[in-house]
Amino acid sequence: RWLAVLSATLALAIPVPLNEWHHTLTNWPKIPSFEMGPVSGVSVSECSGEIFIGQRGFDSSPVMVLDFDGNFVRGFGDKLLTMPHGVRVNPYNCSQVWITDVSLHVARRFTPNGTLEVTLGIPGQNGSGLHPPEFSEPTDIAFGADGSVYIADGDAGINNRILKFDKNLALVSAFGTKGSGPGQFFVPHSLQIDPLGRLWVADRNNGRIQVLTSEGVYIGEWNCGWDVSHPELGQPFGLFLGTQESGLMVVVDGKANHTLVVTPPPMTDIKDIGSCKVLETLSHENGTAHLPSGDSNGTIYVAEVGQPPLGAKCLQYVQG
Repeated sequence: RWLAVLSATLALAIPVPLNEWHHTLTNWPKIPSFEMGPVSGVSVSECSGEIFIGQRGFDSSPVMVLDFDGNFVRGFGDKLLTMPHGVRVNPYNCSQVWITDVSLHVARRFTPNGTLEVTLGIPGQNGSGLHPPEFSEPTDIAFGADGSVYIADGDAGINNRILKFDKNLALVSAFGTKGSGPGQFFVPHSLQIDPLGRLWVADRNNGRIQVLTSEGVYIGEWNCGWDVSHPELGQPFGLFLGTQESGLMVVVDGKANHTLVVTPPPMTDIKDIGSCKVLETLSHENGTAHLPSGDSNGTIYVAEVGQPPLGAKCLQYVQG
């Protein structure tokens, strides 16, 4: 009997193998490699099931829309986007597709068919002003249940802040300065908001995930094994927090070049953020893992910003 107990104990102690529950599809997407440049961001519409990909090649539109099987559906963003970064479909209103552009220093909202509706920031102007709002390489967007919009600013490591807008896109607040203290950032690279309204920030160059209230007040932070003194070994690049029903949370480590499937945080007490517990590690062989997304079925998508043809793609990890 003691052997059975020992075996069970050892089994619990063994790390989860690579790709234990998810695997990639080799023929996804079904697009010739020369048509796609470095892929910066990806997002899934739960309304249509379509996948929106931001890419930086010159032979296709900056935004490519695919179906679940990876077939090309349509493209948009020509002459409106130069270097897309974050791509997010608003989960509370999937008629809104938001994309940040780190070359134009803007965040733009499109319809799913590619009609430009809103531009935040001044196209082509790198700045730090608030009235009107200016950005310095904005990286990502997140959405509150009350219609609020949060934009991380930015990839240049200059502003190191988050701007909050209300449902009418009026600026509510800006919080964060450059630093490593609570509520400070050094390249806020990715954002997500959980059902309790907490803001999760991939504070990339500080090697941590910060958790804040919707007003920017520090609650706590996660560390998934990063050492800020050795950034070459790992940094949090991207976050995706699925619905409570999906039980899916994804952290992309662009330096170690792998994607972590982690246990979602507790959703009972706003102050209880839990800790980073890795369930599965998804490997990347060619491109640099950048920003993730997922759907309610547990499928994971990760954008890779490597060089074409092998390193510039979007990976789909399916369960089973």
